[in-house]
Amino acid sequence: MNVNIALLTVTDTRTFDNDKSGGCAGMSYVMEYAKEVNPNDELIEDKGVKVFVDSAAVMYLLGTEMDYKTEELSSTFVFNNPNETERCGCGESFKIE
Repeated sequence: MNVNIALLTVTDTRTFDNDKSGGCAGMSYVMEYAKEVNPNDELIEDKGVKVFVDSAAVMYLLGTEMDYKTEELSSTFVFNNPNETERCGCGESFKIE
């Protein structure tokens, strides 16, 4: 994996001022290169990869396991979040109540 430093956020996909596309369940995971590090972000490091979790997203991610899955035609981050109460049919978004 080439990503060494990333920022993980949880985005509300229901807001129209959001520049990220998402699904219908309300929230989505967003993983992107970290351009800057906020001192309030939480650092998780494993196997040489550093992931900064946006401080505003931590409460939605408690207990979440993250993995990287490679298949024949795609590769993606996979999130197993015990707090999810609903997931969009296409898998793009989730809901936490």
